[in-house]
Order: sequence, then C-alpha cells, then structure tokens
Amino acid sequence: LQVDQQVARGKVPRAGAGGPDPRRGLAERPPHREALGALEHYLTPQLGEAHRGEAALTAPHVAGHALPQERPGADELADDELEALAGRLEESRIDTGGDVFVVGCFGVQATVLTAWAVCALYQGGPGDCGCGALAMPWAPALLAGLGLGLLADNILVANNARDRETDLAVGKRTTVVRFGRGFARHLHGFNSILGLACLGHVFGWAPMVLLPVAFWQHLAFRRAAQPADFLPFLGRAAGLMLLATVLCVTATCLGWVPAHSLWMR
Repeated sequence: LQVDQQVARGKVPRAGAGGPDPRRGLAERPPHREALGALEHYLTPQLGEAHRGEAALTAPHVAGHALPQERPGADELADDELEALAGRLEESRIDTGGDVFVVGCFGVQATVLTAWAVCALYQGGPGDCGCGALAMPWAPALLAGLGLGLLADNILVANNARDRETDLAVGKRTTVVRFGRGFARHLHGFNSILGLACLGHVFGWAPMVLLPVAFWQHLAFRRAAQPADFLPFLGRAAGLMLLATVLCVTATCLGWVPAHSLWMR
C-alpha cells in the first residue's frame, strides 16, 4: 500500500518506466527480516532503559552482533542473529526479590485476604446468617501467612538451585545466582523450620508433627550437588506445604487448636 501511494505521488517510478518494479523488493524480502525489524523496534526502548549508559541498541548492531544491511547470497536471516536478540532480551531480566514476592503473594496475601473474606461474611446486612460478627484476626492471619509463604518459597529455592548455571548464562540474578548454592541450602532449612514454627504458634501442635519430614527433606537437599539432584525437591516442598495446610485446617475444624495458641486468644 505504501509503495502504491508513493508511485501515485511520483516518488517511485512505475514498473517498466526506466526503473525496476518497486514491489519486487518487498516481495523478495525474507519474512525473517520483517520479524527482526519488529523485534528490534520492541527491544530498543526496553533495553535502553535497562542498560542506560551502555552502547545504544540500534538495528545494525544488536547485542554486539553486526547485522549488515546487504550480504551477497544471504537473503535469509541467520538463526544465530535471532538467538542473539533473544539472549539480549533475557539478559535484561533482573529477577531479584523473587523470594520476597513468593512469601508475600502466595503466603501472607493469600492467607490474610482469605481470613478477611470469611470474616466479612458475618458482618451483617441483607445476607446476614445470624451468626454474629467475627473480628478480623490480623496477628494470626499474618503469622500463618508468613509460615505458608516460607514453605512455598522452598519450591522457588529448589528450582533456582537446579537452574543456577543456565540462569547465570543468560544474566538472571536470582538469589542462588547472587549468593550461591551454599546460601540456598541454608535458606531451605531456615524456611522449613521457621515456616512450621509460625504455623505451630497459631495452630498448636498439629503442623509441628511435620518437623521430622522437614528435617529429612533438608538433609537430602544439603547433599544435592548436580542440577538434576534438585529436581525432586520441587515436589517435596509442595507436598510439605500441602500437608501443613491440611493439618492446620483439620486442627481448626476438629478443635485441636490449644486454648493458649495465638489463634484462640
């Protein structure tokens, strides 16, 4: 359409009028090079913000790989050029704070909002069930959410410990990349013990029966050395969190929560 408009305005000669057909170049333009132009148009502002002060990211020079405008016999875009663009995009990702997000989102936020929603059902109004209002248990909800969040974070710790080499290769700054697998082993034990302790402080002895399981998992985690060795701990961490949740709910429903616990005060 743009070529037709330029032909109509006289800016581009018509085919057979002393010049080549202007549509021929577009028809022969490889689709990969069209995709490269679109990808570069997206990457340039994104990476410019992430790497301010570095060399400008331009169409002929992406991630240090020169892309000649015309190369004899190279009508199609080489695969390594696309890989270079994808690698540059991966390098711009900074994944610091992932552990904090997991604890806050999947632990504290989910638990506190659930407790708040349950208490809101008994605040009276058109649908009042007559059970009376329930006060929002802020302290127990926050502490229980922290405990579940720490247990959930062990899934991320195991995943990042497994992917340390590949994350390092593409520039992802995870906690394990920044501080090493030794730190990950200590963090795994810290999350397991403190997570169950928080739940025990709220729900009593029920979640504490999982301490031997958590201790066994942590000892096996400390012995893991190769990336493949960390793979089973993703499922084990998720299983421990699920068992802890079931025990906390069961203790609440069956009245197993001691009177001196934070939940009953």
